[in-house]
Amino acid sequence: MKKAQVAMEFLVVIGILTLAVIPILMAMEWNAQNSPDRLAISKGTFSAARLASSVNSIGSLERQSKIRANVEMPLLESVQASGREIVLNVYTTYGTVAIVQATDYQVGGIGMEKINAEGTYSIDIYKKDDGTVALELVE
Repeated sequence: MKKAQVAMEFLVVIGILTLAVIPILMAMEWNAQNSPDRLAISKGTFSAARLASSVNSIGSLERQSKIRANVEMPLLESVQASGREIVLNVYTTYGTVAIVQATDYQVGGIGMEKINAEGTYSIDIYKKDDGTVALELVE
């Protein structure tokens, strides 16, 4: 009887451990599936924040000031720089996510619609004669 009892207790312990491990494995699987989306959103957020910070810096300087920012963009649907906002529409597996960064100065984009692939882009940021700050894609 003792051998049968030990075997039964062993099976019960293995069963309980298996039930405890299954939710952990499911959580790891879910995180692994969402990692590319989180990376794309993080890249987009960092890029938009860097551009907005550069716009604010140039806006507070004289008209002849210029910055060239190198930003790494995720796969985007579009980039818009107008009014007092920079908007990056990032593709994810769940659809498009809009990342919006506010600026202290009026901003306008020149050639930003050409950003259509993932990669590093150079963007010149300068103050125009009318006081708006331009973001111009360097080709």
